[in-house]
Amino acid sequence: MKNIVWLAAVYSVFLVFSSCTKSEEPLKEIDLNYDLNCGKDSTCFYYTFNAEKIFLDYSTLCITIKFSNHLSEEYIKYIIEQNNELDSISIINEYENLAYGYLKNNLNCEKIQALLNRLTTDQLIICANPNFITKESTFRGILPDNKEALMGLTDEFIVENHNSTKLQQINKLLEQTKTTLLRYNNDWAVISADKNSVGNSLEMSRYFYETGSFEYSHPNFLVSVSLYK
Repeated sequence: MKNIVWLAAVYSVFLVFSSCTKSEEPLKEIDLNYDLNCGKDSTCFYYTFNAEKIFLDYSTLCITIKFSNHLSEEYIKYIIEQNNELDSISIINEYENLAYGYLKNNLNCEKIQALLNRLTTDQLIICANPNFITKESTFRGILPDNKEALMGLTDEFIVENHNSTKLQQINKLLEQTKTTLLRYNNDWAVISADKNSVGNSLEMSRYFYETGSFEYSHPNFLVSVSLYK
């Protein structure tokens, strides 16, 4: 009789663990297409707060660079000397160590991609991202080097949680995408995608939204700022 009771208890525990395992849905696999695809069919977009897609074109004015600490003038000069695609570097947020790397004229997509890849090999650079203008701006005749239309891509994106979204789900996504949780509460989270992440913050904001776990997911663009060259 004792053996029967013991077997029943073991079987009950097995059923509990089995049901927990079955209830965990695998993470949705999503193809990313933002890696500065220079093909003519390349499309970049992000989701607005009401899930509308805003399509983007690459800016030829500048790129966004985030450094790990404050930079000396000597080091800035060194970065420019080592990368002849750069015309100048301007710090735009000293607290976040964010800078715009202004590009020389007539750089094509492939040269900008080569520059971004090279910059991320520097140990003091956390990320180097392309910048954008909206396709609507392009349709209105605004050029890709127009600073008033610039959308600077930082390493951060913001997500608003569903009521059912748990921190465990977010942590699982962070591990999968090699992103970092910067700030969190029950309603929203700020996440960083650096050069070691699966993709940049534009890619990752789309990825997180398309998992279905968030009300919205939006890149933390730099807009409406004064630019100095």
